[in-house]
Amino acid sequence: MKRSDQKKQSRELLLQQGLTLIRSQGYHGTGIQEIVNAVGLPKGSFYNYFESKESFVTEVVGYFAQRSHESYAKIRQETPDPRECIKIFFVEKAEKIIESDFQGGCILGNLSNELSNQQPEVQQAIAKELNKVAALIAESVKEGQQAGLINQKMSPSSLADLILNAWEGALIRVNSSRSKAPFDQFFGEFLEFCLGP
Repeated sequence: MKRSDQKKQSRELLLQQGLTLIRSQGYHGTGIQEIVNAVGLPKGSFYNYFESKESFVTEVVGYFAQRSHESYAKIRQETPDPRECIKIFFVEKAEKIIESDFQGGCILGNLSNELSNQQPEVQQAIAKELNKVAALIAESVKEGQQAGLINQKMSPSSLADLILNAWEGALIRVNSSRSKAPFDQFFGEFLEFCLGP
């Protein structure tokens, strides 16, 4: 394997492991030593890939978000009904959280809550990626409105923001209650109402 390929692979492993650990343990609960140990790299080599823990977590945020964007694009390609596309996107996320016994959740929401006004570089990355997710949802909302499937009482961007905000709120309630009841309410009442004609 070429050195450049090996470096790329090691970087990818660090991001994967960082995502797993930070999602379950949080920013402050996850150390660089723990991440490099899990990947099998010496601690000093971490800084060959990332300038600091903050820049690493910023890239983990982008790595997670990129996977979400790819997932949404795939669902959209396979699902002609824009309402179903939105539902499936969130259903798949909810199923993973339930399967993990309510561990983890959305790393964007988790980090945003944990860091509050700390780590501005990470917070900016989170805001940017949440806006991208909202924009994807807005595209589907717009398609649904144009097809007469979704009511036009709100603009696509406002409705998308409302849906994403409600989802993040449902995640907080799910994590604190260790119950899927907030998901049931999100899908069975809220989303049905928002995406109705």
